[in-house]
Amino acid sequence: MKHIYLVFFLFLLANLGAQNRADFNGIRSLGLGGTGLTDLHAASLWQNPASLSGLNGWQFSTEYIRPIYTVAIGLSSASVIKGDGRSGIGIGFSRWGTSNMADQILSAAYAIKLNKSISLGVRLDLNQLFAFSGSASSHYFTAGIGFNYRINDKFQLAAFVFNPNRSPIQMEETSYRSASNWELGFKHRISENIHWFLEAAQEQGFSEIDWQSGLEYALVEDFHLHFGYRSNASAYSFGFSLAKQNWKTSFASTWHPELGFGGGIGLEYALD
Repeated sequence: MKHIYLVFFLFLLANLGAQNRADFNGIRSLGLGGTGLTDLHAASLWQNPASLSGLNGWQFSTEYIRPIYTVAIGLSSASVIKGDGRSGIGIGFSRWGTSNMADQILSAAYAIKLNKSISLGVRLDLNQLFAFSGSASSHYFTAGIGFNYRINDKFQLAAFVFNPNRSPIQMEETSYRSASNWELGFKHRISENIHWFLEAAQEQGFSEIDWQSGLEYALVEDFHLHFGYRSNASAYSFGFSLAKQNWKTSFASTWHPELGFGGGIGLEYALD
């Protein structure tokens, strides 16, 4: 089984695609309707770097998603993170691409626990936006700041602000400003087996807030079911994660009444 996982892991690394941090925050998050600010998971480097402070040891991950099967868009990422239970660091590479252009992103993050309840995290990204025709390309920086507050064993709050400076993008003779967004999240541990997530997000340029809700149910200790809903996209989602020793595999899919299904797969490996 380990050999099968290793081959699959290398296959995904050879097909790195993209990660849109405003709309896609990892496979587990996809199954939970876009939520997940309050938990450490494969895409925490991009979704909320403050979560990295809860990691012990090394973790490697890779993910791939096509948000809508009828559109030629690929999103994927790979990351390496390390923590000591109080602080954490991480580096990652992500890329989102369409049929004629792509955005490659190299990211680095650092997180620290200020006390038993509060964690802070920062992330810096180097972006390369280019057209496959070679007619246009641009390099620019973006950044994110994350916050995590564990009220008690049952309640947790988190927040994330991405690209507050709205970095300039120069494409040929035209100048743009990259988008910024904020997210605010809440987690309720209803029971040992059931966790409920509620989050609000807003991207610069959109007046409407995107409400996201997710439910996680632990059917058994190593097998979790995920269900979610997003208000702006009117999309329902579902997924599951399976853990085996140091390996964890996550699958998720989302359904839109007009655009159809999309989905993806993620793989994590903890060295320690």
